[in-house]
Amino acid sequence: MTKPITKRQKQAIDTKNKIYNVSIALFEKYGYDNVHIKDIVKEANISVGTFYHYYKSKEDVFYEIYVRADYYFDTTVREGLKEEYSIDRVVEFFDYYAAKNMETDIDTLRQMLSINNKNYIKKGRAMQNVLIEIINEGQKRGEIIDIETPEELCEKLFIIARGIVFDWGLHDGDYNLRDKMKHFIGEFIKMFLKK
Repeated sequence: MTKPITKRQKQAIDTKNKIYNVSIALFEKYGYDNVHIKDIVKEANISVGTFYHYYKSKEDVFYEIYVRADYYFDTTVREGLKEEYSIDRVVEFFDYYAAKNMETDIDTLRQMLSINNKNYIKKGRAMQNVLIEIINEGQKRGEIIDIETPEELCEKLFIIARGIVFDWGLHDGDYNLRDKMKHFIGEFIKMFLKK
């Protein structure tokens, strides 16, 4: 049985969330490079010391996007997948991925897609683990051919998905990312369909 959180712990969570939400709103409004910690603390109505208690830098706040995305996939997506057939579950997984990307302001997304941002390729993220589990289960059931390991297939699928998101960003989000993602992921994963 988990212990209920104390009033102090709840206040700490609320403060961290406030800093995060204010920071993201400022990044989206003014652009990541144009926002400084002094802007964040002023808008959040907190001290500089409070900011540094929760985050080491504004980059640290930015990388929190990935922590929260992984939590979302580890909980909401893992529990929300409805499709039974493994190939369809892979497409459904990437529909969630596209929808999550569409929630992000296009300029913030462009910043995230920077070549210097290595969070996308970091191994062992919860987001990847959920997809690896889907592929692994599909191979065990005989629905997905096993000429590649689940990890290798996961990597290829994410390369395709990131490319689609990148293209969507280049086009200023002027097409339906979810439709494009379903089409390309659906076509690619069919190659691994056990006949």
